[in-house]
Amino acid sequence: KYPEETTWLLVNKCNGVVVLSGGPYISRNTLHTDSILAPCGAEYTFMINDSYGDGICCSNGSGSYEVKKSGFAVLSGKQFVLSDEGSFGSCSPTHTQALSEDISYTSAISYDIEVNILTDEYPEEVTWTLVNDCNGSTILSGGSYKSSDTLHTQSISTAGEAKYTFAIYDSFGDGICCKYGQGSYEVKKNGSVVLYGNQFSLSEEGTFGSC
Repeated sequence: KYPEETTWLLVNKCNGVVVLSGGPYISRNTLHTDSILAPCGAEYTFMINDSYGDGICCSNGSGSYEVKKSGFAVLSGKQFVLSDEGSFGSCSPTHTQALSEDISYTSAISYDIEVNILTDEYPEEVTWTLVNDCNGSTILSGGSYKSSDTLHTQSISTAGEAKYTFAIYDSFGDGICCKYGQGSYEVKKNGSVVLYGNQFSLSEEGTFGSC
């Protein structure tokens, strides 16, 4: 949630040159990617810093970092305090190495989304979907249910910011509250409630997030 605190460097240890750097950032909960075509036969050190001293996960969001070399992850992490670092490669090339290698850095922000459905006395009437509006995919769905007056929970971890639409349906048309029980629904994003409801007829929907 605090992108302005994050900076990082990728240094070629063989000559001391900073080959990539990034931050501070402006956009919260956003995936940032930088890459470079670098000469082979070098040792690199990646260093990430958080100016506040609470890292990028997990008290104020679910941030992470990843460094890839020729498509393969060589460093990754998320929980640290002021800084974290790691090295890969070697300053002694061999004749079997390619002339260059692709190095990329990715800072990923993920979301934990949780859907809680408390059924009424007719759980078989209830279904719901959670759709990513940015690509049209249904990432979670539930119902119909068998157990009445029961809390049902489903969750998923998603990468990057997106707009989501939650839609709940009651096939009989009397919702999940309050004539035949005290049902309700709740959608949470990283532990915070973003949608809540109980009284509706055939259906109800709500959105949160952005593309």
